[in-house]
Amino acid sequence: MIKTFCDTVSEDIFHGRRIRRLDAKLAKKARRRMELLNAATRIEEMYFPPSNRFHTLQGFQPTRYAIRVNSQWRITFEWQDGHAFDVCFEDYHS
Repeated sequence: MIKTFCDTVSEDIFHGRRIRRLDAKLAKKARRRMELLNAATRIEEMYFPPSNRFHTLQGFQPTRYAIRVNSQWRITFEWQDGHAFDVCFEDYHS
């Protein structure tokens, strides 16, 4: 279950609110990924579907994870005791 978000844009996407500067298709895809994250009770569940391309981000303490939304955007988060914290929709390649 998602407990916290890193910013209001990420939270708005999760709640289905319109984001002006974000394409509606991209927002919908990100929301679907966040719904999977919200339903997860174990971190291993994020490996499926394989299109998530779930992976650990290097160099973060505490450990952060990422799932792929598209070639540019990721959803990053921390995982603790069966919950996701600081969920963030971001372009971490820029």
